[in-house]
Amino acid sequence: EWKRDQFPLAPVGSPLVPEQPPPGNKQCLLLDPSDSVVDPMSEIEFRRERVHKAERWVPHGLTDRGRTTIRVCGLARPPLLTLYADHVVHVVRPRLQPFLAALEGEPRGRFQAWETAKRGLLARERPFRALAHDAMNALVPKELRDRYGLELARPML
Repeated sequence: EWKRDQFPLAPVGSPLVPEQPPPGNKQCLLLDPSDSVVDPMSEIEFRRERVHKAERWVPHGLTDRGRTTIRVCGLARPPLLTLYADHVVHVVRPRLQPFLAALEGEPRGRFQAWETAKRGLLARERPFRALAHDAMNALVPKELRDRYGLELARPML
């Protein structure tokens, strides 16, 4: 419904005529989720925002292609923002809870709880992996992860 027939290209050279294939130097400004070369997480990130005391997770484009993808595909429309927030509340936070509870415990238990949370949220088959990663990054700040020697690598495509 959102994208329809939109296919924005980076401005290079002369405009295309309808039905004319783009020359090799035209770059599409939409992310292709099937392109194994492109890392969508280097183009779009989710940031936590507060709106009327409620937490929202909003996609932000880091590149022209990321910003265009968000706009054209409507990735920041209200129903999706609600879906993102619900995912963090009902999936990410509960999976992080055992880790947060283990912070005061022994190092091995803390590490195991962190690894379990990562596996449960960032596994290839999990939905919203990029959102889960960015939420984990915000909810367990780098300083805390560094203090305990915990890694948060971006999920593999």
